[in-house]
Amino acid sequence: MPLNAPITVDTLISWWTCTTLLWTSTPIGCGAPILSEVLGVGYSGDAFHITAPEPTGKGAARAMIRAVDDAEGSVSMNDVDYINDHSTFTPIGDVVEINEIRLALSQTRHASDEDSTSPLLVSSTKGARGHLLDVAGAIEAALTIMAGKIC
Repeated sequence: MPLNAPITVDTLISWWTCTTLLWTSTPIGCGAPILSEVLGVGYSGDAFHITAPEPTGKGAARAMIRAVDDAEGSVSMNDVDYINDHSTFTPIGDVVEINEIRLALSQTRHASDEDSTSPLLVSSTKGARGHLLDVAGAIEAALTIMAGKIC
């Protein structure tokens, strides 16, 4: 895309996608600040229902725990102070999302650590912005990075 192209919503979405997920050497080489790093990734699938989440939250909790494990010791659940939740502001989804977070934390945080941890902040933008399909991950990453800078 040429730099003198008109700026549209699609242009901004493309820009977010490109600037959010750069290899570490790229921002260093061009002098751009590093705003965040992906330290670990976790996946899971509960195959419960096409749109409804599995009520206990085991699948999503497993993904959170796997992401921390994938970070190979560079981060623990005690280091997590903000979660950009997937919830869509539905009665079923909101309760399950909180259950998922509680389950992941209960399986990884130790009772002695609770006194020293900062409050966990949780928010979600999907209810306000809707489903963005192919660019949702990039925009959620950008919003999470910016929330981390504000909080």
